[in-house]
Amino acid sequence: MIVYTVGTFDLLHVGHLALLKHCKSLGDVLAVGVASDEVVNMYKPNVPVVPLEQRVEMLEALSCVDIVRPYHVL
Repeated sequence: MIVYTVGTFDLLHVGHLALLKHCKSLGDVLAVGVASDEVVNMYKPNVPVVPLEQRVEMLEALSCVDIVRPYHVL
């Protein structure tokens, strides 16, 4: 089963890791959607500190994460 979760994942911290490990425990594949700066601006007053490409790269480096895709405003 594929488990999908989304987030901004700016300034990656232990809470993010706990969430991702829990999500991975729920299935075989963990897919993570990363909010683009445009999406973040819709619900937060500030843009992320870490650029989108670097947030994606950090998540891809985690052993519990199988797929990482950014998502954008349509």
